[in-house]
Amino acid sequence: MTVELERWRASVDSGGSEETLMRRSMDELDFVDSVRNRNGSRSPKRVAAMAVSICAVVLGAIVLLRTSWQSKSGPCGQILVRRFESYTGLGSEYGVFLRAAALSVEMGWTVVPVTTDWIYGNLDNFFVPPSYGCVLPPDLLNDVSTYKEFGTEGWERADRLQLTRNFHPLLHLDGLIRDRSIDPEAMHRLDMKQRLWSLDKEHLTLPYGESVPHGVDKAFLEQADALKRLWVPNAKMQAQIDRLATRIGLHQARSTRRPVVAVQVRLGDKKTELDDLQRVGSHMQLYASTPMPQSPATLTDARSDDMNVYFQAIQVAVGRLYEPDLTPGAFPRPTAGSQKPLVVVMTAEPGVTEQLSALDKHNEFDFILTPSSELTAAQQEEYNRVFNSTSATRAMHRRWDQKDLEKASLSLRLALTRQLIAELTVYSRMADAFVVSGNSNLGRLALTLAGEEGALGLPGQRIFGGRVRSIDVPFYPTTWRTSIFA
Repeated sequence: MTVELERWRASVDSGGSEETLMRRSMDELDFVDSVRNRNGSRSPKRVAAMAVSICAVVLGAIVLLRTSWQSKSGPCGQILVRRFESYTGLGSEYGVFLRAAALSVEMGWTVVPVTTDWIYGNLDNFFVPPSYGCVLPPDLLNDVSTYKEFGTEGWERADRLQLTRNFHPLLHLDGLIRDRSIDPEAMHRLDMKQRLWSLDKEHLTLPYGESVPHGVDKAFLEQADALKRLWVPNAKMQAQIDRLATRIGLHQARSTRRPVVAVQVRLGDKKTELDDLQRVGSHMQLYASTPMPQSPATLTDARSDDMNVYFQAIQVAVGRLYEPDLTPGAFPRPTAGSQKPLVVVMTAEPGVTEQLSALDKHNEFDFILTPSSELTAAQQEEYNRVFNSTSATRAMHRRWDQKDLEKASLSLRLALTRQLIAELTVYSRMADAFVVSGNSNLGRLALTLAGEEGALGLPGQRIFGGRVRSIDVPFYPTTWRTSIFA
């Protein structure tokens, strides 16, 4: 874990701000150096002396400010240590940390992530280390096991807490979010709306404008603000993000490029995800909810209806990009010579891109699969071996398994994590549209990364939604969707 103190910003007790100190110093230098040489310019020696003096004054001001700030920064108050665990996915594990961080301002916590043993790699490998406005104790991580577990009796009075994935601490965290940031009346209306959707067999996809439902928007914005502070890629990670954006054309001016739409396809593998789909009134069918087909051909047929839903969502997302009322700086209507919109498929399931392309009967789009991989030859060979991605069949099936990641080397795990972070960042913050699955932790993280306008939509036009849209389950700011309903 890397701990970095917040940059000094305080004013100096006796001398005012850094700006006033520097301004007064410059005036003094001008006064003592007001005698010019015979040709009207200062001598080289005097210019050099002045430069040295300026540097000395600036350094002195910095030292004075830093000393003053550090003298005012006392030890941290209640510290909440969040040690990332390895047996859950990146979106799930990071989400727990993000929810605690979003509450930290109101609760007075200092939330410290510890990821030295995380299967996806230390967060410092990808992000600028977080800053703190207080002094962390040097023995903070000596024995975290002795810390009071958050949410248990007496936790409010403890100086040091640990937040685990145990059921009751997470349930307590959900309760704090619900009590402080969720509108219960709006949740009642959402519940009634979803009950009506469950009666409508034609209700497959979540409508635009419902991705972040009214009533959880305050909690959403709190988490989005926390993510702005935390999700700050370091130089290496930012370089990979830039390369991905360039590959799919997003670094070109909109007037000279084609629309770029990303789609996250999550076939679903957890019972909770299937339950969430039913509770929100969607009649989509996830692969995990149907028996395993006996042949690849049957498997492809079994998934075709669901892929139709995703394909239609892509069509709608692209169509909005030509509407000035929905998209600021809308794209010009396509003509016979126009480039086709690019659809970037983000998925861990083989066969998805081929299925979507097969549904494109009128050749409307160009489909590509996650063009962000930067694996070395050795990493690619290991990836094919560990994840068994060289299977002769291209039929669709759920491939991703956390246990497979545990078999991979640290080098491959870091490379795959960088790829995932690059995709989430580029598609959420830069793509013209992004269709995601809200019953996926990564889908909800994408909505949060998109921020207020990207996920909620333009001010005054929230009913139309934003660039990033959930296809199935509305965003919920808690560990479990049911927590928002008390």
